[in-house]
Amino acid sequence: MEIRIGMQNVTRELVLEVDQSAEELTKTVSAALNSKEQLVLTDKKGKTIVVSGAAIAYVEFGDVDARQVGFVR
Repeated sequence: MEIRIGMQNVTRELVLEVDQSAEELTKTVSAALNSKEQLVLTDKKGKTIVVSGAAIAYVEFGDVDARQVGFVR
């Protein structure tokens, strides 16, 4: 699952891929936003990402689309 996290006062968004389901991500992100605590995620490569819940502007997640090669008709 691909996640895009927008941060307040930061022009670039944080993009990572995780092995969690949409339900797990929704619970984790909601808990961090409601409590203003840290959002802690581990990506597919094993790296841990910690983001302040108070600094999150938005979170977008969904399945990664396969890139198409060639012309689309």
